Amino acid sequence: MKLVPLLLLLSILLPGVAEAGPGWKEPSSYRHVEYKNDRQSSNKKGTSLNAAVDQVKRDTGGRILSAQTINKGGKRVHRIKVLTPDNRVRIVNINADR
Repeated sequence: MKLVPLLLLLSILLPGVAEAGPGWKEPSSYRHVEYKNDRQSSNKKGTSLNAAVDQVKRDTGGRILSAQTINKGGKRVHRIKVLTPDNRVRIVNINADR
């Protein structure tokens, strides 16, 4: 008989714990940064993803975690996730069409 209330309590509490998850995975812990693309590429189609990654490495001194080109508001944007030397994750967006 004592087992039924305990199981009921666990069935209520466990789904909430599973949804919370570890705090370091939450996107709100990322710092979003928009860069103006001051460096002009010789490529007529805009800045390459490799050039954008090199720029972020130089500017932050961090380690690149991921890099991709996405469409944001009808424009191509290089989205680069970097781990900075102070162990923070930053997301840098660079206009790919310049």
